[in-house]
Order: sequence, then C-alpha cells, then structure tokens
Amino acid sequence: MAIFKIVHLTKYQYNWPIKESINEIRLFPHHFDNQDVLQYQLLITNNPEVEISQDYFSNQVGNFNTLEAHTEMTIESRMLVRVNHSLKIPEIDHTTVKDFAKEKEKSILLLRLSYPETIKKQNEISAILD
Repeated sequence: MAIFKIVHLTKYQYNWPIKESINEIRLFPHHFDNQDVLQYQLLITNNPEVEISQDYFSNQVGNFNTLEAHTEMTIESRMLVRVNHSLKIPEIDHTTVKDFAKEKEKSILLLRLSYPETIKKQNEISAILD
C-alpha cells in the first residue's frame, strides 16, 4: 500500500487585465476499488463557484467563470490518495478498435476528427485500425 500526494498547478499570466474568463477543468481524482481518495482540495484564484457535472464517460468536469479583471489566475488541484498495489487498476473502457470504427461512422465529430487534413498520420492510424 502506498500514499501519494499529488499537486497539479495551472497558472495563467496575461499582459493586460482580462475582464472575464470562462473555464472548464478536469482535475478531479478517480475513485477505484484499489484507490482511496483521502483528501482533495481545489484552489482557484478569487475562489469562484465551480459547477461540477459528468461527461459522457462519467468523468467529473468543473465549469467556472471569473468576472473580476485579473492579470493572473492560478488553478491548483491537491489530493492525497492511497493505492493498494496488490490490485490491478480496473479497466474503465471496454471499447475495441472495431467499436471505434463503427462509432466513427455514426458520429459527425469523430468523423471530422479523422479527416486526413486534421490528422497528419491518418494512413498510419487507418492501417492500425485495419
């Protein structure tokens, strides 16, 4: 068993005052059978209210606005987690390459992301998928 202290810091510095900043963050710890989140703290300049929701894959997503004029903004995520190494980290997604190929045909966004002008190595990616 091991305990890890994890700190993630993002700092924005601007050359002139920014009047409004709209942000989305994904700095939340995952909860697994073999990982206990002992402490978690999110620190943001000016302490804005963060609305937390879940995305399509059940990841936590935070959204916040900073309306005050500022030349610097810091977002800090701090956590203390205990991990039991005797257990394997569970698979989150059971999607296969074939599933992705089918999904690509149905999704305009995925189709757009797979255009050759968007991905420089599309031929290599297609060869791997085949």
